[in-house]
Formats: sequence, structure tokens, C-alpha cells
Amino acid sequence: MKQTASMIIMTRALFSLILLKTLRTFGDNLIAMDSRARGKQTRCRRRYTLSCGLVHDDIFSIVENGDVRPGDTPLSNLLRNDFWGKPMSDPTSHKSYRPLTTLSFRLNYWLHELDPVGYHAVNMLLHYLCTVLFYWLARSVVLSNTINKESYSFMMSALFAVHPIHTEAVTGVVGRADVLSCLFFLLSFLCYYYSIHEKSSKLMFFIKLICCLIFGCCSMFSKEHGITVFGICILYELYSLLQSRTRFGSSLTISHSAIIRTLVLTIGTVLLIAFRLSMLSGMLPQFSSYDNPASFSDSLLTKLLTYSYLCYFNAQLLVYPSILSYDWQMGSIPLVESLGDIRNISTCVFILYLTGLASLPLRKFAKDSDVIFLGLILMVVPFVPASNLFIRVGFVVAERILYIPSLGYCVLVVHGLKILGNTISLRYHIKSIDKILFLVIIITYILRTVDRNPVWKTRESLFRSGVETLPHNSKAHYNYANYLKDTGQTDSAVHHYREAIKLTEDHSSAHNNMATLLNGPEALYHLNEAIRHNRRHFKAFFNLANEMWNLGNKEKAEELYKESIKINPNYTDALIKLSSLLVSLGRNDEAILFVSQSVKLKDNEPDVLHNSAAVLMMAGNVSWSISLWRKVLSLNPTHSEAMAGLARALRSLGENNEAEELFKRSLLIAPKASVYQSLAGLYYNTGRWRESHSLFKKALDMEPDNTDILCSYAQVSNSLEEKEVLERLILVHPDSFCLYINIAGIFVKQKLELHQALTYSLKATQIAATDKERYDAYNLHGTILKDTQNLSDSAKNFEKAAAIFPDAVGTWINLGAIMHLLGDYRKAEVFYRKAQSLDPQNTIVLGNLKKLQSLQAKKH
Repeated sequence: MKQTASMIIMTRALFSLILLKTLRTFGDNLIAMDSRARGKQTRCRRRYTLSCGLVHDDIFSIVENGDVRPGDTPLSNLLRNDFWGKPMSDPTSHKSYRPLTTLSFRLNYWLHELDPVGYHAVNMLLHYLCTVLFYWLARSVVLSNTINKESYSFMMSALFAVHPIHTEAVTGVVGRADVLSCLFFLLSFLCYYYSIHEKSSKLMFFIKLICCLIFGCCSMFSKEHGITVFGICILYELYSLLQSRTRFGSSLTISHSAIIRTLVLTIGTVLLIAFRLSMLSGMLPQFSSYDNPASFSDSLLTKLLTYSYLCYFNAQLLVYPSILSYDWQMGSIPLVESLGDIRNISTCVFILYLTGLASLPLRKFAKDSDVIFLGLILMVVPFVPASNLFIRVGFVVAERILYIPSLGYCVLVVHGLKILGNTISLRYHIKSIDKILFLVIIITYILRTVDRNPVWKTRESLFRSGVETLPHNSKAHYNYANYLKDTGQTDSAVHHYREAIKLTEDHSSAHNNMATLLNGPEALYHLNEAIRHNRRHFKAFFNLANEMWNLGNKEKAEELYKESIKINPNYTDALIKLSSLLVSLGRNDEAILFVSQSVKLKDNEPDVLHNSAAVLMMAGNVSWSISLWRKVLSLNPTHSEAMAGLARALRSLGENNEAEELFKRSLLIAPKASVYQSLAGLYYNTGRWRESHSLFKKALDMEPDNTDILCSYAQVSNSLEEKEVLERLILVHPDSFCLYINIAGIFVKQKLELHQALTYSLKATQIAATDKERYDAYNLHGTILKDTQNLSDSAKNFEKAAAIFPDAVGTWINLGAIMHLLGDYRKAEVFYRKAQSLDPQNTIVLGNLKKLQSLQAKKH
């Protein structure tokens, strides 16, 4: 007895250490939350203290889900939308209806927005509560007639607490659906159990029964398979009746209370199923062959063999969770297509074992039969919805689905250890072997959980683990490539996209996403491949349209944008891009129609409104763009791009003071070269050249290869006659036209070192790339030549300039002046008359003509 007691103490001490470690981690997170105000060093430390972020499905169910943000959507949307925030009536909806889980996320967001700590803390708390309730269930229900039930109940709950299969459900925030569903599941079954076995008044009887219904309903509204608790309750009711008959040898008598319980649960279950079916809006969720390959197989044998093997595979994950992955799709588990597949042996052994185990309670209602029966129904019944037996599911294997079934597994394992321990104790007089084996199992599970948990820390660690664990899973390569793409690791991203395509040739999204990292014919090839494999891939049409626009084929681009919108009318990226294309074609009225559509679709989405406002600004609808940008800032006061956009719009209306303040606010939030450039331009146009010069320098330091900023900086340097600045820049940018033209301009203004000015202006004529640049270079070079009295060469440069822009009045005036100086009055008059025809009221032309006529009169 002392030895047994010491083993129990050791086990409990070990479990306490586990809880202490968990609480310590949680405590570190709380300290990190409290230390936000301690400056940059504390913020850096917090990044390392925080255990896990929001990753994978958390992004779609929380970060990008408007139903989670109280300010974005009304609470009633939770009753109409799916788990991912789409209306249940939407054909593209996942059809997962979990309003209570979404409500819990909404409460988290209300308390601390997107700080991951709170989300993980709630998951840990819920897992702890499930463990406590499971301990109570094991002690009160499963082991009610067992000696040492406290010890074995503790072992069951401890095994449940640390099982590695729970990592996804507890550490992945989106797994809260399973944990919360389990919590209500346990409460519902406990209420039902007490309505059977506790004598009480009719009122208390009905209260327990109603609580069972309410908690069961909550379990289903947390995650769909929670409704299976009613099946377990009914099976337990039938088992209790049969057990009573067998034990007491009486005829089968069904009490009124049993009839009431069964009827209430049956009616409640039917009503809930009917409600759930009505929420489908007559449409089942749309899954692809990638999600569940077996369900798309034409062979009934393949379906039967694969589904059977998957049942074994899930059981294997519970028993021996050595290989765990966040995703098991796309080739992770090949189909079982023939009877000769060696995996069928595992399936047959599993089915025989399960059948034998299930027959024990039916053959003999001994005291152990309760434990076996409850363990089996807790393990099997909640798994049935995921087994493809009744409905097609959108996954091959999902570890978090095993959260509730693992209750039954823990019951059976500990009961098996108990039987083994008693047998060995009787035969070989070795005591506490069950406790020793339990310690081995739980330590193994703890080590696996500790090893698995950090995988969910970041998006990178999670997706990298998928590639390392299942290198033949194309989706794992695809997801990791997406991460690499988003973090700018282009070469590695392309490598993993190619691996995904090698494993699954028709992976249209891999073709599409890789194409965005490629150029030229290869990008076009992969976009066309994406469309060939999936004619409804609206993003592929969108990206192909972008490529066509870049190649100058605007007509084809317009056609492709419209095809993308036709497939997905709610795709605001395509709506906005198409409107931008139409503006570039001068079709502003059409563009505004598409902008209106995008605004109507997402009138509370700051980025969509910002992009729409930018297009409206291009279309000349300044007032509407200002209105939209102000709305963006009301929704997100720190939207720096909207501040800059609004500032530019206000500047166009002459509202320089407000524009300046907005530019400054934008720079405080997110310093960007483009904003420095805009504010510098405002300063330049309002005569604040020195401030403008300083900001253009900051912008150029951030983007040293930005030609627009370089030229603006050169222009301001010219105005300030900062000759040395331009000389230094020429050393860095020896082929920059704007630098040569501006530094030559400084020499001209200073009337110094005109021979050096000629060198710069000549270089400008040599590297000018556009007609405008060539015109400016010839004009300036001609002016400097005129100032150095090289009138003949000066005239040649002005003639070249006039040939480029024959309607430029100044060039004809300069030519007339040079001919005037050379004494060729006839040509001078021709040039002056040309200038006069272009600008009849030009005072310089009229004055020069008057002087020329006077000279001609004297000559004659």
C-alpha cells in the first residue's frame, strides 16, 4: 500500500510540475503585456517572451474576420455568418457554423484586440477546465464503481492534459472551437448522467435535462460535432437499461423518466439538425479533390478501403503521435486503391480489435464493462462526423478533431493499464506496474508535446515543420512558399512552389503565386497553367491582367479583369485595378462605376476605401476621394497611407496647412520616401526651399535609386545653387540627366565657369532619353553657347530644339535673337514672325521685332 501511495504521489507531483510550467509561461506573457510602457528594450524582450502568435487558420478566423471586431459588424452577424465571417448563404462559404467560438474571439478582441497572449490564455484556461471536468466525469461516471477511483481518474485526466495530439487544438487559437465544444460536451453529459442517477424532485429532473440540452446545443454551436453528445447520452440510457436488466435478472422495464429523457433528446437532436441543415441555404460546402481525395474517387472500393484506413490512422495518432502535422492533405496519405495494399493489414487488425473491445460490454455486464463502454462511445461517436460515413468532410486528417475522441482513448488506456497491473500483480507479485507504465507513457507524451508546441510559435516555424515532416505534401511546400514570398525570400519561395507543382502538377494556386515572382514568358506560362487547371481561379485572371497591362496590352487586360470579376463579383482588388485601367484610358465615368461597386462591397474596409480614393483622385473626383480618405481615418486613425493621400488631395485644392499636418502625422507613423517627397514638394512650391531640400535628401537616402526623387532634389539644389551637392551626386549617378541639366543651370545663373557649364550641358544632350529631355538639353546648351559668344553652334542647338517641339515660342525667340546678333535680319525676322504666330501678344517678340525693323530702316 505504501508503494502504491508513493507512486500516486509521484504521479501527482509530476502533473503539478506540468501545470506549474504552464502557469509560469502564462505568467511571463502577462508580465510582457504589463511592460509595454517600458520602452523599446522591453518591447523587444516581449517578442521573445510571448510564446505563440496568430498563425495559419487564425489569420482567417480572427485577424481577417470582420465578425471578430465589434466596431466593424453588428453582433447579430454571428448568427448569420460562418466561422470565417462569410454569410452562410454565400456559395463560397465553408458552411462551418460556430457562433459561440466566434463570440469568444470577439470578446478577446474587445479586451485586447489582436494581442495573441489573451487568445492563447483563454485556450489554456478552457483546456484546464476540460481537464478538470474530465477528471470529474471519470471519477463520478466512468469509475463510479472502481476502487482507487481518485487515482485512476487523475491518471485519465493527466493523460488527457498532456496528450501531444492536443497541441493543434490548444496552441492553435482556431482550435478553440474543439476545446470549447468539449467543455460544453462534458457539461451536457454530466447533466444527463445526474438526471439518471441522482434522485431529485421533478423540477430538478427537468432542470438537469434542460441544462443537458442547453450545453449540448452550445457544444454544437462551438463546433458541429458537439451534437454527438446527445447520441452518447441516448446510448448511455440504453446501456443503463440493459445493464439493469442483466444485473438484477428482471424483465426490461422502462421508466417514465427514461422515456421522457430519450424523447426530449431525440426531438432536440432532430430540431438542431433541421436548424443546422437550414443554415446551409440548400448548398453543401464546396470542397476539392485536394481537400479529401478519397471522396472524389470513382471507385467505391477505394473509398471504403481509404476511409477504413483513415480510421486506423487516427487511432494510431492517438496511441503513437510520433508524426504530427498541421496539414495532412495533398498526397500526405496516398489512397488505398486495392486489396493488395499492405496498409489493409493494419486496418483489419484495428477493426478486429475494436470489434472485440466493443463486444465485451455486450457479452458480460461486469463492473469493468461500464468503463469499456464509456471509453468506446466517447472515442467513437464524436469521431463519426469526421469519418465521411454520412457527409463529405473537407480534410483527410485533422488532429484537432481528435480532441473530444481522446477522452475515450484516455479512459481505455488507463483502464488497460489497471487490468495489466492487476494481472501482473496477481501472477508475478509485482506491484504498481500500471503506475510505472503510466509514468513512462506520460513522460513520453510530455516530451513530444514540449517538442511539438514551439512549432505553432510563428508562421515560419509552422510551415517549415510541414515541409520537414511531410516533404511529399505539396500543400506544405505551397504554404511555406507563400510565407517565403511574403517575407521577400523570392528564390526560396520559387523553389518550394516548384516542389509543390512537381508533386501536384495541377496545383493552380502554386502556378499563380509563383508567376507573381517571375517575369516575362515564364510568368505568363504559369498564369495560363493556373487558368487551364482551374477556369474559376479569379486571382490567376487578375494577375494575368496585370501582366497584360505591363506589356501594354490594355484591351486584353480589361477583358481579363472583367473575367476575374465575373467569377468573383466581390473581388475588390480586380474592381479597383480595372477602374484604374479605365482612368488611364480616359474612361473616367466607367471607372467611377467600378469604384462605387468596390466601396459598396466593403464600405468599412480601410484599405479598400483608400485604394478607391486613390483611383478617384486620378479620375479627378477630388471631393469624393477626400470624403473616402476621411472615412478611412475615422475607421483607422493610424492609416498612414490614407493620411498621405488625403494630404495630396488637400494640397491640390490649396489647403496647404492641413496637408502639411497630415504629411507630418503620416511620417510619424510610417516614414516613407514618397511622403517625404510629397511634403518636400509642398515646401518647395510655397517657397520653403531649405526645408524642401532637407526632406528630399531624406527621401533620397531611403530610396537612392528613385529617379523622381533624385531629379526633384537636383531641382531644389539648383534653386538653392547647391553646386557641390550636385557634383557629389554625379559621382554616384554618372548617367543621371537631371543632375547634369541642373548643375549646368547653376553655372548659367552664376555666370561663372561657363566652360564647365558647357561640359555638363553637352553631357546632358548626349544622355537625354526622351523628347522633353532632348529639348531641354539643346535649349540649355544653346543658351550657354550664346553666352560664350559661340553663336553659330548655339543656333544649331536651338534649331534641334525647335525640330523637337516646333510650337515652343521661346526656342524661336532665341533663334531670332541669335540671327539678330549675327546681323542676318531676314532670318531673324522669319524666326520672330514664327514666334509671333504662336503667341501674338508676346511682349518680347513684339519688342524684338520693333528693334529689328528700326535697324532695317537705318540700314536702308
